[in-house]
Amino acid sequence: MSFALQIEMFLLALGIFYYIIRMVNKNAFSLRRSVPWLIVGLAIVFISIFPQVVSYVAHKLGFALTMNFLLFSAVLFVFILELQNTSNGSKKDEQIKKLIQEVSLLKKQIEEK
Repeated sequence: MSFALQIEMFLLALGIFYYIIRMVNKNAFSLRRSVPWLIVGLAIVFISIFPQVVSYVAHKLGFALTMNFLLFSAVLFVFILELQNTSNGSKKDEQIKKLIQEVSLLKKQIEEK
């Protein structure tokens, strides 16, 4: 990996950190939901500083190219995030359903009185 690419990756990671922290400060992101993206920023910093470590791990895991390993890792990361979002969405749907039922019962009780 060229030194220029390493610097670009490092600057990209700094940009990610800045953007995420700004979104948390504006209350557009909850701190809990920003943690995975901060981890992505840390991973990019690590890769930009130690690219040979990532190449070593990729080859030990049987990937022909380091880029294939990075792409696989990115797809796996997005897949895991989507599973978590689906799970959270299902929980929220159940909570909303329960709240609607409770409000309906309360309205009925008020109307009867």
